[in-house]
Amino acid sequence: MNKEAAEDCVEKAVSYLSEGKIEKAEKLLTKSITLHPTKRAEELLEKIKCGAYTKRASSGNTSDDGVRQRATAGQSAKPEPAAEPEYSPEQLDAVKRIKKCKDYYEVLGVTKEATDTDIKKAYKKLALQLHPDKNKAPGSVEAFKAIGNAVAILTDAEKRKSYDLYGADEQHHPAAHTARRSHARYEYAYSRGFETEFTAEELFNMFFGGNIPTQHVY
Repeated sequence: MNKEAAEDCVEKAVSYLSEGKIEKAEKLLTKSITLHPTKRAEELLEKIKCGAYTKRASSGNTSDDGVRQRATAGQSAKPEPAAEPEYSPEQLDAVKRIKKCKDYYEVLGVTKEATDTDIKKAYKKLALQLHPDKNKAPGSVEAFKAIGNAVAILTDAEKRKSYDLYGADEQHHPAAHTARRSHARYEYAYSRGFETEFTAEELFNMFFGGNIPTQHVY
């Protein structure tokens, strides 16, 4: 009875050794020898005490752990994939083009001889491309404001005339400094351009969903 129990302890100890559980294996081998001494149990216990299994088991265990650690480290070190941009290259190019423009005619892509119809048609096309709800590219808000200012000024006869006289080159005109005070709100810039009575969003809604008051824009 003791012999069978002892052999069972040895088999379990061998299993523990293969798993790297050295302390449990040592206890079982000691118990096996107590129940029924065998050469195999004594040799295994001696090897444990000499460190033979400790090194091999630790190495094997460390190897497994190392693989897991390297995998974890690799996962941690690997940068998260960059989020897909919410805008297309064409949308970004449209914004960049507006930012490079030097005057409102260039913003809308029309000539200085353009009619109101030409200007409004150009605005509608750009507004659909640049509206911030549809175009999430960096700078789309500023670009949208720029085309809004452009259409509002260039479709107003008086403001267009003032812009043509003092807009992009007003610093070169002797009378510009006096006129500038009354026309300063019309100076071209994204942040403080020729201001209009309406916001860029209001202008958009007027063109696409409402009526534009004739006295202000047309």
